[in-house]
Amino acid sequence: MQDRRGAFVQTGLFVSAGAFKDDGKMNLIIGGDGLIGRALRSSGVWTSRRGEDPFDLRGDPMRLPPADVVYLVAGIASFRGCEQPGAYEVNVDGNLRVAHRFKDAFIVFLSSEAVVSCPNTALGRMKSLTEIGLLSIVGYENLAVVRPGKVTPENVGQLCDFLEKVGNERRYGVHAWQSSYFKEPT
Repeated sequence: MQDRRGAFVQTGLFVSAGAFKDDGKMNLIIGGDGLIGRALRSSGVWTSRRGEDPFDLRGDPMRLPPADVVYLVAGIASFRGCEQPGAYEVNVDGNLRVAHRFKDAFIVFLSSEAVVSCPNTALGRMKSLTEIGLLSIVGYENLAVVRPGKVTPENVGQLCDFLEKVGNERRYGVHAWQSSYFKEPT
């Protein structure tokens, strides 16, 4: 196991104390720089767009280490950002390239409720296309799609707890997630 950890440091990835599970399996977080990725960092090895050897979704995923559970939490998540040139390459093509690299792993894909609530937006279409592509690459039993509502610094911990549970238990399928942080007035 020490050899695996050393190899990861050499490739420019970052290793957390929780990266390796008791059974020797490893989690990989694609998108360790974002709000959700930063909150998930304690759960595995994570990629960064910064540093000496950055990785983003436009990069070659073949240089990433083997993993048992891959959290795809990278990408452009704003409605306006998804309308910009290059967004499709990142959000759809990039995630599908990563899935091809990890087609035997369990994939946890962070989608969006926009797939259902705003399907005619660029964000809704890209997330939907990515879900379909991932399904065709890894299959139903190796894919968990999580469609959160609004994610904020106040509720990101709750979402990450849910993502970790889905990954650890390999709860395949589509999961809607709403924060219990925002409560309706009584």
